[in-house]
Formats: sequence, structure tokens, C-alpha cells
Amino acid sequence: MPDSRLTFKEMCARFEVTPRTLRYYEYIELLQP
Repeated sequence: MPDSRLTFKEMCARFEVTPRTLRYYEYIELLQP
């Protein structure tokens, strides 16, 4: 079964957000690592 997780850079590209935004979403617990 292939690993379907995305890298940090892939997530930024897919959701069209900056790394800073993605880290903020993680900080406010909108996303889980």
C-alpha cells in the first residue's frame, strides 16, 4: 500500500498557500501533522 502523505512543499503547492500560512494553520490546530 503506497504512502499517500504529502510533503510540506507538496501541500503548499496543492493548496496554494505559503509555508508560513501552512505553519499557522498547524499552530492553531486546524491541521494535524
